[in-house]
Amino acid sequence: MKTETINAGWTLSGKIMGAGQVIVKESLALPFSLSNFAHLCGKEGLFLRQWRMSACIEKPLERKTSLSERWFLTLDGIEGEGEARIGEEAICALRPQLEVDVTRWMQGGACALSLVFPPHLPCLFPGETGEDLPIEIGLFSAKVRAVYFARLLFFDIQNGAVTVKLEAFGAGRVLVKLRLLFGDALIWYENIETQVHVGENEISCPVSVPVPNGAVLRVLAERGGEGCDEGERVVCGNLPKPVHFAHFRKIPSDSVLQSLVESGFHAVVLHASFNETLEANCRRLGLCLILAQREIPLHPMLQYEDTEEGACPLPLCGEENKAAVLTRHILHQRETRSPIHLYACGRQRDDDTGLFTADGTPLPALSIVRRALSPVFVTAAPDKPRCIPGAHFNIEILLYQRAHEGEILRIEAHLREESGKTLKSGFFTVCAKGEKQSVGTLETAVPWSLTGELTLYLSVLHKDEPLAENLLKIPRLSLA
Repeated sequence: MKTETINAGWTLSGKIMGAGQVIVKESLALPFSLSNFAHLCGKEGLFLRQWRMSACIEKPLERKTSLSERWFLTLDGIEGEGEARIGEEAICALRPQLEVDVTRWMQGGACALSLVFPPHLPCLFPGETGEDLPIEIGLFSAKVRAVYFARLLFFDIQNGAVTVKLEAFGAGRVLVKLRLLFGDALIWYENIETQVHVGENEISCPVSVPVPNGAVLRVLAERGGEGCDEGERVVCGNLPKPVHFAHFRKIPSDSVLQSLVESGFHAVVLHASFNETLEANCRRLGLCLILAQREIPLHPMLQYEDTEEGACPLPLCGEENKAAVLTRHILHQRETRSPIHLYACGRQRDDDTGLFTADGTPLPALSIVRRALSPVFVTAAPDKPRCIPGAHFNIEILLYQRAHEGEILRIEAHLREESGKTLKSGFFTVCAKGEKQSVGTLETAVPWSLTGELTLYLSVLHKDEPLAENLLKIPRLSLA
């Protein structure tokens, strides 16, 4: 088992399609970012060209050679859309973290690898130029690794146990070595010898110690004393279930991380190059740092492209609609105890669809998320109520809590006109039970003379100490 890094000897070329204008830069080293080469043609000129990063890749030398040996190309920290090619044959689309089997192309020895990025023509807002936008083409590291007999597909700690998935190229016995480290300390280990069959195999082992956030899980698979494959990853540890994830396309600042902690998030998912300072800051604040395995779109509108459970499923346009949809989604995830994935920050200066701007300024969506994720939250159903003059009005009061199980809570509700006049007040006392419970119903007749909207003021108290407040606007619906 051997790994060959490809962090030197890269060639960069850029050309305007159909114009024959070519720029060539040789002997580049990784990590690489195209934004450092604006002096070649100006920043706007970088957008107009197709860029190609090329390098020669060779298979690592191995003592053992057999039909069960494979070679895998691993690319980390890819920024930008495009495709990977060997020779002129496209082998896969690019994504932030990429691993692809290149055995077929490397049987005959060295081959030419190219990463091709098509021209990127961004949408410019009035007054903007290309100078205002980030260049999103780059690569952090590249390597080719030899895998003998079996390959690690996946490994993680979930629900107090290590799960390892192996792809075996033959049948036989494999020794799997598990090591859990925190800093320089080994806090847990286990060796498991098991029989594997051709194809995917799953191995599970309980972890007998508490797992801190930021711990590193290392896995080594061996056969007959020969290394088959190895890997390591940072694990979430004993985080509360469900885990709430904030996704970033750029390195977040320390103040942004602090805001995430205060808002109830547990993990940062980074769709960019790895950063040791970020890892240290996340560990200090108790956040788990995860390198993304999937790509998110440039303007995801608070939605996560993948359809995995917990993704916010709808594009959110306009502050009023954003607040309603985002709150409804988070409360549904709370009720079903499911994870929450939210887009937090992109790199575009004009991107206001996340929880923060590109420079780290909190957006209104963050306060919505913070309130909906708080230990105690009070709201009403339906979440888009309407009132009609002369009609009967009723609304159900709902309590969400996870910090006061079995305690007596008092909920106050006041329905008021724009003038400040109170139409109806309700006082409810409940024994907190479960994540969600119905407190009661507020009912009243809407005056014929109502000309504006109503406002519902809600508050939760524990032993006369306020725990949570909420304010809901109820529009007047005219039938004229």
